Amino acid sequence: MQHKRSASTPILVLLVAVTAGLLLCGTNGCSGSGGTTMTRSWDGPINGKAVFRHVEKLVGFGPRPSGSKALEHTVQYIQSEIEKLGLRLERQEFSIEEAPGITFRNLYCVIPGTDEQKRTLVVSAHYDTKKTEGHPKPEQNFRFVGAMDGATGPALLIELAKALKDRKNVPTIYLVWFDGEESIPYDWPEDGIGSPLALIGSRKFAQWMMAEKIFPKVMVLYDLVGSKDFKLDRDTFSNKSLQDMFAETAAEMGQGERMYEYAQSHLIDDHRMFLEHGDGAVRVIDLIDFRYRTDAKYDRMQHGDKSGIPPEGTYVRWWHTPEDDLHNVDPVALDFCGNLLLKTLPKIEAKYYR
Repeated sequence: MQHKRSASTPILVLLVAVTAGLLLCGTNGCSGSGGTTMTRSWDGPINGKAVFRHVEKLVGFGPRPSGSKALEHTVQYIQSEIEKLGLRLERQEFSIEEAPGITFRNLYCVIPGTDEQKRTLVVSAHYDTKKTEGHPKPEQNFRFVGAMDGATGPALLIELAKALKDRKNVPTIYLVWFDGEESIPYDWPEDGIGSPLALIGSRKFAQWMMAEKIFPKVMVLYDLVGSKDFKLDRDTFSNKSLQDMFAETAAEMGQGERMYEYAQSHLIDDHRMFLEHGDGAVRVIDLIDFRYRTDAKYDRMQHGDKSGIPPEGTYVRWWHTPEDDLHNVDPVALDFCGNLLLKTLPKIEAKYYR
């Protein structure tokens, strides 16, 4: 006797599958091979979908290393978006002997504050991407579009400009897009922050601010933000008081677990140039999601095989790989990153700009 399948069976199977999926996803978004997305548990003017549209546009230009046509298209796009807001985008163009033939372009937008002393605050990100194509080693020769590493931070600055221009900010705010963050050699130069072949734009901008006697009291840097499975590291070069403020705000937003599960030491990033070339009084913070984005071997090489590093199974690597693309971006994480700053800003103003 042959069993006759009921016509309702496919519907029942579908309902079971959907129910199981909802149970697995829970309240923090759905987890799968593509990672877990956040669920919005806060309010605020930054719209992650709007930020993501900018990310799509920037990634659509393709690889954007310093001096490339694609990066010039990026400059034109950022300028167009900033000018739509009635703001002015300035360019700082320069070259260095160690990189002949490349013109670097830092971009910045100044939003005046109410402070009579005209004290300043810097909010920044780099907008260039790692040059990967053309290297002799196969593992270093691939197409790299830098969604998190060169697009999400710059996109956030555009939407932050929209929010900050209508806010009564106490400090004068410099929104800065750095060129030349990525090292020109594929491997980072051995002398780290002392090398002229990396952190090129932030070094130039920090030196320019000092020469102009513009001494920011606080410098905030976005890097590698907005991915699925999003967390922020406790960078050991960042100001602890600032880190505590951001952690407190994240908890108020219902996202305290996103903050500082692991420390990130030996971090060489644009904020270091403000420590190296600043007036000695600037407080910096790097809002970065890095520890999970390398592989376990690289992490242990940097930090040693000791407690306090993520378990090997938790690494979701996309840093400097072809996987740093749009499918790994979470618009809600971008929403969180932008509103996290805006909600922390009153605390920063109360402590450092009274």
